[in-house]
Amino acid sequence: MTGRAFRLLLAALALSSGLWTGGASAGWRPGEPMDAARSFFGAAALGEEIFVAGGASLLGPTDTVAAYDPGLDYWRPVPALPEGREQFGMAALGGRLWVAGGYVAGSSGPTADVRIYDPVTAAWTQGPDLPAPRAGHGLVAVEGRLYVVGGTGPDPAAVYRLSGDGRAWELFARLPEPRTLAGIVASGTDIHIVGGRIDAERASARTDSLDTRSGAWRRDPDLPTPRVAPAA
Repeated sequence: MTGRAFRLLLAALALSSGLWTGGASAGWRPGEPMDAARSFFGAAALGEEIFVAGGASLLGPTDTVAAYDPGLDYWRPVPALPEGREQFGMAALGGRLWVAGGYVAGSSGPTADVRIYDPVTAAWTQGPDLPAPRAGHGLVAVEGRLYVVGGTGPDPAAVYRLSGDGRAWELFARLPEPRTLAGIVASGTDIHIVGGRIDAERASARTDSLDTRSGAWRRDPDLPTPRVAPAA
C-alpha cells in the first residue's frame, strides 16, 4: 500500500467513526500538531502538501522535515536536512523544494549553502551557493525564478535572483531599507516586504514592493505599528 493510499484509509476510518469532519464547518478548528515544536523554520506548499523544515529547538537548529496534508489533517515524515538549520529561506520551484542560507548547527554565522529536495527521489542534493551568506531572509518564487530578499549578511540590501538555468544567482536589485526577519510574500509579479528588524534595537513599520519584471521598487503604506517576523 502506498503512503497516499494509507492516508486515505486513515481518513476514511476517521470519517466513519465521526472523529474527523474534514473541515466542513466554518471558522478555525484544531489541526494535527506538528511532529515537533520549532520556531524560525521554513515552510512551503508543494503539490497537495505543506512542507515544514528545520527551525530552532531547545537543542539548537533541527534537521527534521515533515509534510502536512490539509485535506487529511495528517503529517508524514520526510528525509531530514543534511544538517540542522534555522532562519533560512524556503520555496517550491519546478516540483522541488529549495532551502537557502540560514544558520547551520555548529556555525557562528549565516551560511550561503543551498539544498534542493526532490520528492520523486526523496533525497536532498546540493544547489548553487548564494553569492554571500544570508539568514533571516525570504525566498520566494515568481514566474519560474527564485528571489532572495532581506535578511542579514555581508550585503543585506542585495536582492538575488536565480538564473534561468537554475545554476547560479545574480544580483537583481537592492532593498531601499535593509532589514531582517521581515514578512516577505509574492503576489502576482510583485514581491512585498513587510516590517522587519532594522537593527538590534529598532523594528520597522515600512512596507515595500518589488516589481520583478522591471526591477523597480514601490513604497507602500506603513504598517500601523512596527513588526518583527510578521507572517505575510
